[in-house]
Amino acid sequence: MPSDTPTYAPMLAGTSQDVPVGEAWRFEVKWDGFRAIARVQGDDVRLWSRNGKALEGKHRSVAEALPDALTHADCVLDGELCAFDEDGVPRFDLFQRGEGNIAYVVFDVLELDGEPLIAEPWSRRREQLEELIVPEAPVVVLSQVYDDGRALLDAAHRRGLEGIMAKRIKAPYRPGRRSDDWRKIKLREETTLLIAGYTSGQGARARLGALLLATDDLEYAGNCGSGLSDEDIRDLLARLDPLRRETSPLRGAPKLGGVVRSRVTWVEPELACEVEFTEWTRDRRLRAPVFKRLVEEGAVKEPVEKPSRELKLTNQDKVFFPDEKITKGDLLTYYRSVADVLLPYLRDRPITLVRYPDGIEGKHFFQKQAPVHTPDWMRTVTLPSRSDGGGKDIRYLMVDDTDGLLWMINSGCIDVHAPYARSQHFDSPDFVLFDLDPSPGFTLAQTGRVAVLVRDALEVLGLRAVVKTSSTEGMHMAVPLRPGHTYAQARSLVQLVAQALERAHPDLVTTQWDKRRRHGVLIDSNQVGYGRTMSAAYCVRPRPGAPVSMPLTWDEVESGAFARARPTMRAALRRIERLGDPFAGALDGDQSLPAALRQ
Repeated sequence: MPSDTPTYAPMLAGTSQDVPVGEAWRFEVKWDGFRAIARVQGDDVRLWSRNGKALEGKHRSVAEALPDALTHADCVLDGELCAFDEDGVPRFDLFQRGEGNIAYVVFDVLELDGEPLIAEPWSRRREQLEELIVPEAPVVVLSQVYDDGRALLDAAHRRGLEGIMAKRIKAPYRPGRRSDDWRKIKLREETTLLIAGYTSGQGARARLGALLLATDDLEYAGNCGSGLSDEDIRDLLARLDPLRRETSPLRGAPKLGGVVRSRVTWVEPELACEVEFTEWTRDRRLRAPVFKRLVEEGAVKEPVEKPSRELKLTNQDKVFFPDEKITKGDLLTYYRSVADVLLPYLRDRPITLVRYPDGIEGKHFFQKQAPVHTPDWMRTVTLPSRSDGGGKDIRYLMVDDTDGLLWMINSGCIDVHAPYARSQHFDSPDFVLFDLDPSPGFTLAQTGRVAVLVRDALEVLGLRAVVKTSSTEGMHMAVPLRPGHTYAQARSLVQLVAQALERAHPDLVTTQWDKRRRHGVLIDSNQVGYGRTMSAAYCVRPRPGAPVSMPLTWDEVESGAFARARPTMRAALRRIERLGDPFAGALDGDQSLPAALRQ
């Protein structure tokens, strides 16, 4: 009998404005429905939402149809529950009302006859899925695959569909992870926002005309009245009434799009909703928003997080970046907002503090030993300072959660430095760092060209890499590794690739460490070693402009578009919402170095 709890969380897609090109991609319709994982074992079927809620009771017709629609009696599927109108167009509003023709559109198979398939490339999973689904089965539909993404997007526009999906044919399935290997190309954008209040309307909508929406840092984002059904309004009023408050929860006193404030009912910003819209305006307001649904679980965290332990945040008005007037409080707000994506790069890793008690124009100092005033609730770990076990022992700080991250920033840290290994296996890196450091006169775009050359060289060796900016000039690439590799092996990979590219592109690539003799972009193998650290993805660098170490997609690097963008904290938050985390693959831990490098 299938388990009562989901085995797999759905893989999530990044977002792209452009259709990727090339033989590495295939395309499907983006189905406007409700994501569902199905586990089938004989006649027993379980359906789960992306948040783990059981769905088979509510969608019994799908659960009953699945066994007869499959050629194997034991499998796990990923797909979308959709409601189709009379023209065959999936419409989420019909699904919400329980109307239309309900079908389960299947687009992936995660397990077959008890064997997990998630490590297999998408192309192989697709072959097995096509053999698994019975043609023309009622209720269960196989999502069709297309070679021409641009033509499919044009067809989606003509049919009034939500958009298309692009999928990399070599991509494994990453349960619960957002990956750039799957990309949404939407005809309209989508976002999740907090509800800060609502306005009165007219006629049947006298009690609720529009929602007042806010970002997770309580910046006003606009009003949304379109898309609200009578049932939605009844549900919203019931949920919002206990949250009413007298004053606005929004930051500052923004203009409310012509709404008279006497017609506004303010609420505690505890509920969130998904909306579709055409674009963000220049003053960061939604253009033509349409309400989609309430977010039931955890898609937006509370804008003001109360720590579970005593955490005193001090001197928040102290200016850390004078030209930009960025204060310590601004940094704390930012790091609280990015904690969910940043913390995976820190957990179980001994942290080196770099403290700027007076901001970037004051003195700074490195601190490997945990400070004497470290709270009792923060973990520490003691490790030797040398790889041979000798030298002085170091009691490192460990940052496991949001409270620990905020405590560190409150201690005067601007950026965050973590090693390439976890404390349990500190002598074995779980990724290889390629540190690309341009010489004076070389641009970030040129550094991006070198990153592409490195990526292509790694692909020849059967390895993949992810990429981010290190600051306003350099770049970092990470090659995830299985456990058991040594630093010497990792360094050999960097040296092999760097020397080959230096010979092939002497005007662009160098291994010369001496800055006086250097010309080009240095690929620095000296940065790979025991105890060495890297600035973490999404951390703010202590440089003028407060640049963020920004994860990038390879499309951005290839086009050079990333070099023209300002890597600010606000930009980082928008990118996380739109793209997820393109650097997350650094932690996959699923690659081995070529045998020749493991001697």
